[in-house]
Amino acid sequence: MKLCQYLLACMTHCLPFVLAACTSSSPSSSPGQQATDTTQPTFTTPQQAAQQGKQDLLDILRMHPETALGITDTGLLSRSAPGQPIPQEVLDFQQLLTTDSAVSFSQFRREQAHTLVPLMADGRLVTIVTLASENDQWKVSALAGKAMSDDLQVVLQAASRYMRTGEPVRISLVEVPNLQARLFVVEVNDTEMVFTPYNGFSLREAVPVAAVVRVLHRDAVEFQKQYGDQLKRARLTE
Repeated sequence: MKLCQYLLACMTHCLPFVLAACTSSSPSSSPGQQATDTTQPTFTTPQQAAQQGKQDLLDILRMHPETALGITDTGLLSRSAPGQPIPQEVLDFQQLLTTDSAVSFSQFRREQAHTLVPLMADGRLVTIVTLASENDQWKVSALAGKAMSDDLQVVLQAASRYMRTGEPVRISLVEVPNLQARLFVVEVNDTEMVFTPYNGFSLREAVPVAAVVRVLHRDAVEFQKQYGDQLKRARLTE
């Protein structure tokens, strides 16, 4: 039963965000967010919850070795430890429609949907554990999202070129509703850099926030022109 729950969570978690353009984005209503299993134990820190996720994943792979989930070395997984938690946030689409210039994503309203915790071993990203939180309690929401893990590994390698040796990498993942944009925002020396595959950008090259915001704003305005009225009518008939 646990295997089925986690496989469903992983598949659902990887679906892109498609939110109504005429409403504020809410993690609770996003189809990219998997509702957490209320039977899962809760923990007081994300690291403790990630350790539980790691053990659950090891149990699943032990009982069902044919279910690789993108993990080729269970020994590496066994040696892994939780890394720096990564908040996964949803950008306010309405604010993006009226904002064509920004130097930091802190200038935007954002709602936290999940927290991603990378499991690291020997300097490598093994996989990720996705957590949900409520009332300062953390629980496992999904395991081993391979596409997300692959993207994050690329970003970690690319971001290391800008970091001093031993300096922790501070990353947040920003999702833009309706545009299906996924932005890895890395903070270096109090400056934010963006790594994203969106619209011609690259996960391997840092881009200034201002350049990304200009493109996002342009595309958001175009989306609203094409689909805003249609989505508004659909919402009124629900």
